[in-house]
Amino acid sequence: MNERLTGIKAFEDVDNISVNILAAPQDDVSRPIMQELARVAAKINAMAICSVPAGLTARQAIDW
Repeated sequence: MNERLTGIKAFEDVDNISVNILAAPQDDVSRPIMQELARVAAKINAMAICSVPAGLTARQAIDW
């Protein structure tokens, strides 16, 4: 059976795709998705850009 990667995991297919940066807007993306972006980016030696939710102070953004 041929395993097929979908969604964010599709970027793990380093034999067929080369990515340096992964990003998604925070307003529509949950925290687990942002964590998955970071995990995949680390696995493929890329950078994940995650914006913090609107309305946070600098301290709240760091704690988030």
